[in-house]
Amino acid sequence: MKYLRQRLGGAALTIAVALSVSIAARADFYVATNGNDAWSGLLPAPNANGTDGPFATLEAARNAIRSLKAGSGLPVAGVRVNLRGGRYMRQSPFSLTTYQQGSDSGTPTSPLVYHAYPGETPRIIGGITVTGFQAVMDPAILARFSPSAQTNVLVANLTAQGITNIGCVAQFGGKSVMKAA
Repeated sequence: MKYLRQRLGGAALTIAVALSVSIAARADFYVATNGNDAWSGLLPAPNANGTDGPFATLEAARNAIRSLKAGSGLPVAGVRVNLRGGRYMRQSPFSLTTYQQGSDSGTPTSPLVYHAYPGETPRIIGGITVTGFQAVMDPAILARFSPSAQTNVLVANLTAQGITNIGCVAQFGGKSVMKAA
């Protein structure tokens, strides 16, 4: 009986230590260009069978933190989002709510930190790469340019590349000017 009490006491101590470590531990999420927002975001790279790994977007990491806060709360040591190296093309701003709004703020003891994965350089690009430029062949369009410029004018089909918000043309003083939509 004494042996059983010693074994159970040791097991209880091990469980208590494990719980205290997990409560104080920092949570780490990962975002990578080869990630998937359906994954857990808890691994720095996709696993061997491609069933789990980093998130693909900052929004998925932000939403995971929101879920963590709504559930068990922030870990005592906070949360760190590790952004892996690569190019992250953005079509819209990444939005975080303010402290007064509550959702996306940490505390002095449980900070929320977004940073580059050690040794890697992530690049957040707020633009779109346009490809497929071709020489203008339409005589009506070419006639609008001086002869010396006509061979230097190129055109690309933006809609075919998924770019639909190109602003609008407005008249100012007899000149057409592009304005943001």
